[in-house]
Amino acid sequence: MFLKLRIIFTIIATACLVVFFPVGYMFGFGWAAIAGIGAFVFFVAMLLCKQEQEFRESKKEEENASPVGDFMNPLPSQKNAEEQAPTENNEHN
Repeated sequence: MFLKLRIIFTIIATACLVVFFPVGYMFGFGWAAIAGIGAFVFFVAMLLCKQEQEFRESKKEEENASPVGDFMNPLPSQKNAEEQAPTENNEHN
């Protein structure tokens, strides 16, 4: 959804910039300022959608990431496997 909004806002901002000089030449640069402000507003809206999209994607990646253990902090399943596995020293005694 945010990707579609980003594309729409980018197109509208570009259209506002395209009409900036023709509107300024034909109707005065006061009216062109409105087009410039519109371009800025839609550009900021596109950036907000981009930020929200990246935030939601990173949140999904964090939820789907599997936990990683290391030698100092093994996962609970790794601790159980180490405790249940017989060692070679215990077998020979």
